[in-house]
Amino acid sequence: MIQDVVTFQQIKPKEVALSFSDISPTWAKRFEECAGKLPKPMSLTWIRWYFELKRASKCIVGEAYNYSSSYIHNCGECDEIGWRFMLYFSLHLNSKLKDNQQRFVTHWNLEHV
Repeated sequence: MIQDVVTFQQIKPKEVALSFSDISPTWAKRFEECAGKLPKPMSLTWIRWYFELKRASKCIVGEAYNYSSSYIHNCGECDEIGWRFMLYFSLHLNSKLKDNQQRFVTHWNLEHV
């Protein structure tokens, strides 16, 4: 008995990198509405955002994980990125915040898509 061997070439779907607004749409919209300027320190908006960034499930990374804090235990890089978002926001370091945002998008596209 002769067996026919059929080889299928695995077709990779076209990889499309996700943007920050795809990964964390609520936070992306907030930053977009600020037009590049963070809320004034100790304003009501700043305080609310600070406490959300401090809470793992509500922060930027937590939103990407469907408002879960599971990333703290599952991905060291996401944990580090989440802490940096809170730190840079609290110190009002807008350029560092943007750099961390890009770091997060790059990491997410490489590891979690």
